[in-house]
Amino acid sequence: MGRNYRTKDSSGWSDVKPLGAPFDKFPIMRLTAASNGTYYFNEASEDGPLRYSRFVDGKYEEPKTLNVNVGIWNAHPFIAPDESYIIWDDQRESGYGDSDGYISFRQQDNSWDLQLI
Repeated sequence: MGRNYRTKDSSGWSDVKPLGAPFDKFPIMRLTAASNGTYYFNEASEDGPLRYSRFVDGKYEEPKTLNVNVGIWNAHPFIAPDESYIIWDDQRESGYGDSDGYISFRQQDNSWDLQLI
């Protein structure tokens, strides 16, 4: 699963590193990061929510469920660098096929809207 990562600098790519706690208990399929270091991810399971974890005081907080309208299978999130929107694919009864693309924009009150792309 996606609980490992590499970093890149001017000399190349690092060795594989584990994400560690608090991510080791989640079956992560895809992880994406905002420019402030907040991680957003989905779980490799049906009906799994989209989650996020903020980097605070040198460590990642316990992941929280992102309060966005999700469907049956939520996968492959991509967060905007400034966290103004998140894109992911999803299966739902109201969709057009097996999996459709969705985008949700962060509102001023920190809620998220939902749009089919």
